[in-house]
Amino acid sequence: MLVARAICAASLDGKPAQPRGCHVPGLIPAKPVTFISGDGGTGKSLLALQLAAAMATGAPWIGNQPRKGGAIYISAEDDADELHRRVVDIAAGQ
Repeated sequence: MLVARAICAASLDGKPAQPRGCHVPGLIPAKPVTFISGDGGTGKSLLALQLAAAMATGAPWIGNQPRKGGAIYISAEDDADELHRRVVDIAAGQ
């Protein structure tokens, strides 16, 4: 949980900055919200589902290696049957 707090800039003097964590190095940072945008029907939802599957299984994703870990995919567009078909295709490498 993030908690708002004041930070005195002088207290940071001489301290090295902590590296930024990433779900996908160079593409998707671990803590801030990430937004995938594009025209309708271009595959944004499928891309996000593929990322969730890759994170859960440790598989590569679009030529990158995401951090392995739990993933929650929430769909506001596709019904359960469509999601099932997509997950089957992803698992089969299609």
